Amino acid sequence: MRRLKKFLRCSLGLVSRLPEVIQVEVTGRCNLSCRMCPRGVMGVPERDMEFEVFREVFSKVPRAREVILSGWGEPLLHPRFYDMVAYLNENLPEASVRFTTNGLLLDLEVLEHRVERVTVSVDGPPGRPSGIGHVSSDLAWSNVERLLKARRGGLPRVHIQSVIQGPAEDLVRLAGRLGADGVTLVRLDTRHDPGLSRPSWEEERKIVRRAKAVGRDVGVQVFCANDQGWALRLAGHLDGRCLRTDDYIYVDLDGNVTPCCNLRWYVCGNLLKQDLRKIWKGRRFQEFRRNQRAIC
Repeated sequence: MRRLKKFLRCSLGLVSRLPEVIQVEVTGRCNLSCRMCPRGVMGVPERDMEFEVFREVFSKVPRAREVILSGWGEPLLHPRFYDMVAYLNENLPEASVRFTTNGLLLDLEVLEHRVERVTVSVDGPPGRPSGIGHVSSDLAWSNVERLLKARRGGLPRVHIQSVIQGPAEDLVRLAGRLGADGVTLVRLDTRHDPGLSRPSWEEERKIVRRAKAVGRDVGVQVFCANDQGWALRLAGHLDGRCLRTDDYIYVDLDGNVTPCCNLRWYVCGNLLKQDLRKIWKGRRFQEFRRNQRAIC
């Protein structure tokens, strides 16, 4: 039913009554410096969101289906990261909490809280880095394996994420051997570094198709946001509208609300000063929805 509602909203150019997915930039600091990352170019401040700001932000959120505690930094660097998770577990108990990490600081403390999904972003299988994505160190892979062995009841779900640079079959096979729940393949964003290159659209589709075939063999789901079926492409007006923005907001370190992590500059309001409903229905969001392709 939720997918049908989303399909209809996107097809008709509508939005949810309030945003259902809240992504929060809990820190702008990182323990890596990856070529693919636009943090520096985007001017993301190298500091943490204050816990008081975090609480004030979520005092304005009456409900949420999903909360993503990661932005343009490594969330596990935040000294109160698990206090944030605990706050959400208590105050938004219906919300699914997840985050993305490079895996270097991932430990079993995550099992002490209700986290639905942990995504570990790597630069391919161990020993075969592309030099573009998150360093695929033995430590990160060891932390993933330890978490998968220690979890109970299949939670948190663990996904392995990597940018699409070449064949991903070995990455999917490794995820299957470790017992991961999924592999997410992400298109490399080259807008911030003209020296970066990515596979053509046709080659990208071949890479994803082959990865999905291996995933079916080893029992691992393979996801790619840029590999949509015809129905979703029609709902998105043939790529004229992002399928995410009908029910999603991004909140930066200072409580500013934007339509996307890539649009930190396009501020639609601030949750420390304004009501969420007024921001979501406000002029800036309305302008974005009318001119999404041009703004993005």
